[in-house]
Amino acid sequence: LRMFLGFNGRGFGQGAADEVDVGDLDALQSTHRLIDVRGSDEFLGMLGHIPGSENQPLDQLASRAHDWDRSQPLVLICQSGGRSARAVDLLKRMGFEGAVNLRGGMMAYQVWRSRAAA
Repeated sequence: LRMFLGFNGRGFGQGAADEVDVGDLDALQSTHRLIDVRGSDEFLGMLGHIPGSENQPLDQLASRAHDWDRSQPLVLICQSGGRSARAVDLLKRMGFEGAVNLRGGMMAYQVWRSRAAA
């Protein structure tokens, strides 16, 4: 998994700040809004999406988030963690202090899910 996600295992070039692990999702789903920033074709595609997540593509995120409650904690999701890290940066600049990135994105989620099912 580390090799596939990048040398540091946190998505390509991602640091540890403002990130959560896939194993934390169960606890966070009751308090955090899950936002998947991939395009709709990816959201519905091979990697699928996390149940309960909303598809809000990155290129439309700023305009869509303008009217959201800035106090609502958010988990941002993409394929590997790169786009969602950019989304976290964007949302933090907009005042969403509770925005965090899902480390490793859907690739890490699918590995975690397959291990949990085994």
